Amino acid sequence: MANVQIPNLPAAITAQRSDLLEAVQGGTSVKLTVGQVADLANNVVNAQTADYATAAGTAALATQALAASTVPADGVEIPNGFQWPSSTIPGTSVARSFYVTMTGDDANDGTSVTKPKATINAALSALAASGNPGIVIVYPGDYIVQPETEIPTNCALYGYDLRVTNLRLPIGQSVNNMFLMTSGIKVRGFSFRGLQHDAYQMDPLFPEAISPPTKGFAFVFKPGAILTRSPYIADCSQLHEFSQDEMVLPINRADGNAVFTEQVGYGGGNILADGAVLSENSPLKSVVVDSFTAINPNGVGYLMVHDAFVQLVSVFTNWARVGIWSHLGGHVTMANSNNTFGDYSLVSTGYRVIIKAPSVTGVSAYPAAADEITANLEAIVSDLMNTRYPAQTNWGILNATQIAQTERDTRTLLRQITYDLESGQYRASEYFVQKLVNWDGTLVWSGSPDFANLTTLFIDCWTQVIAAVNTYITDVAAENMVGQLIGMIQTVTAATAASTVPGVNPYAQIFSSLIEANNQQLSYAGAGINYNSMPVAQGGTGQAFPLTTLIKIDGGRIYATFSTENGDTYLGPDLRIDFERSTIEGQAFSRGVQNIALPLIIALGG
Repeated sequence: MANVQIPNLPAAITAQRSDLLEAVQGGTSVKLTVGQVADLANNVVNAQTADYATAAGTAALATQALAASTVPADGVEIPNGFQWPSSTIPGTSVARSFYVTMTGDDANDGTSVTKPKATINAALSALAASGNPGIVIVYPGDYIVQPETEIPTNCALYGYDLRVTNLRLPIGQSVNNMFLMTSGIKVRGFSFRGLQHDAYQMDPLFPEAISPPTKGFAFVFKPGAILTRSPYIADCSQLHEFSQDEMVLPINRADGNAVFTEQVGYGGGNILADGAVLSENSPLKSVVVDSFTAINPNGVGYLMVHDAFVQLVSVFTNWARVGIWSHLGGHVTMANSNNTFGDYSLVSTGYRVIIKAPSVTGVSAYPAAADEITANLEAIVSDLMNTRYPAQTNWGILNATQIAQTERDTRTLLRQITYDLESGQYRASEYFVQKLVNWDGTLVWSGSPDFANLTTLFIDCWTQVIAAVNTYITDVAAENMVGQLIGMIQTVTAATAASTVPGVNPYAQIFSSLIEANNQQLSYAGAGINYNSMPVAQGGTGQAFPLTTLIKIDGGRIYATFSTENGDTYLGPDLRIDFERSTIEGQAFSRGVQNIALPLIIALGG
């Protein structure tokens, strides 16, 4: 139940219904019945011409109104065509919300639909300046977005609907990335138009020349960002703006579509997730995507590079040179998605190096020791930063920024040690080791000209951590465990500084690029990147070659179940279920059947 309050009324009503208004506006909160609301609404609509009731009748109405109880909000019937005069509609601001319309003005505060911003950039800037999580709501229209526009952390950007809310980069700047993703953002309801890649190479015959695009994506990670919650993109499309004539230019997968590329260029892409551009301290390097279509001739739909991890659900690529591409250790999982037409559906190339710390034996839980470190954390840090660390030989090579980072990392290491002491494990210390290395297995300070001296300094400083911590620990066994944990970190660091080559460094391992696709649909895959690829039945000349569109190079892995337009279902590239003929085919399957049947045949004397 809700009270229906009388709003400010126009002057025409004030002049002719003064007796009612005296009751209404005399300090009394008037509650109206459904019929009275409708009556008042009609009075407003016909304010200039209405033949109002007698004074006695009006007084009776006021008396009834004062005595009326609450009415259900969903029970109020407003006459057809009724609209409150614009002068009576307040410009109510909505907390943590900013609005954008085609008729807006960036001079407005943007916090109400009656005073919206004109550009998405202005609205996002205002949201960022507020310092709070919030949302930018964009009404239907065509909008220009500046390249590399940052979406503030933990904020949302919503379009009215992807079919009517279109975003483009400025004229002449289509070979750029549109949005920078930060932690916890969500975007939905847009079509991104006209994006184009920079030049790139993906030819299975020339693996040494493979080079993915870096521009022309709707979304990329913000460099240096720390992600604690995955960005989430949903219900969007990315659309080319090539002409119909351009979409029938000659195409040839084998030569990289040379004619099309020379005359038109490349389509754009949905997401480039490159884990290497994020802060080395980012605990997550992931993106979640639901229902994001790419219609991007000669482009790359999704590109996962280095240690990025992307989860895709119900995504589609159309006419792409590469639909889904994991490169140099990128990882993607997909479900219920589709690659239609295009040259290559799933491409997995290269690998990265990871460092796997050795086991630490004999660990046990020492909660009391963990509490002692926690209680004296600031004293331990002060002892290390002011006394123990400065006494080390190479301390003087650190600049102010590196000293601040050393203090930060010291606090992190101490917290990880307390977690392991509490749990009786070594996983927290192992996690610390993981954050010391880049995607290629090198230490994060490997690019410094003082690399060797820094490595020696850090190993020496960790020895001092053992001494400082053990000053406050009373349990000898816990002291030994602290020594083991930090000793493991020192051992791995020294080995990694010497070599990142697996086999030479006993802790270095290969992680190959990986695509996991469940229930993927390859529709006319391999037929090409424009209208020519369409089948004869749809007015084109295309021929599909689905099995040739799964490309694994230099250790890349693809684990996929998929179907084709012919009704065939594949469990991997070899095992095929032919629904039309009701058969199961595949070399591995045939060998398995033979291995089972042959002994039986021999046993029966066949």
